Amino acid sequence: ASACRIFAKARTVVIESGVGGVAQFVDLSGRSINLAVEAGRNEYEMPDAGIYIVKMGDTCHKLILK
Repeated sequence: ASACRIFAKARTVVIESGVGGVAQFVDLSGRSINLAVEAGRNEYEMPDAGIYIVKMGDTCHKLILK
């Protein structure tokens, strides 16, 4: 599996991945959404600031969006 990089930029989650797949976003209320990720750089603007857990494959990060 190709490694991916997940990080926050303002209220945007950035996922850089060598392969496509599905990323799971979970907020602290437990709401979950799965989004398609293409190989390369993907940016997802989140509707609300807050803390999100983002998981894709074996990579998982806790992000604080302001």
